[in-house]
Amino acid sequence: MSASIDKEHPNAARLRAFFEALGRRDLESMVGAISPDAVYHVPGKSVIAGEHAGLHGIGQLMGTLMQESEGTLRVQLLDVLANDQYAVTLTNLTAQHHGKEIDMNNVMVHRLDGEGRIAARWEYIEDQAVFDDFWS
Repeated sequence: MSASIDKEHPNAARLRAFFEALGRRDLESMVGAISPDAVYHVPGKSVIAGEHAGLHGIGQLMGTLMQESEGTLRVQLLDVLANDQYAVTLTNLTAQHHGKEIDMNNVMVHRLDGEGRIAARWEYIEDQAVFDDFWS
């Protein structure tokens, strides 16, 4: 006997909508999906590494990513798994930066608030050395 999943968790649908908004560069929808006091944790030693707190800090991170990639950054959601408090996303990142190109799969762990908004995000990079070199 095999089990099937008929319905996706609402938080998985929220994360799918967030990544669709990211792809459209729909800032209003993206901001609505992030808790005002959220913290994004980006590992490594690059210009984007560190903790980015609040909508202002996360907005600065997004601006840096777009500026450094000259608008070429794309993050495609490959899959999402979610429950009431957490979501895990598998993504594919592509971008160009100073004559270099990157095409890499990464994992993000999202802690969600009571409204299903992103309250914290931790990135796990496929190859941290390559990622850091790309953004340097």
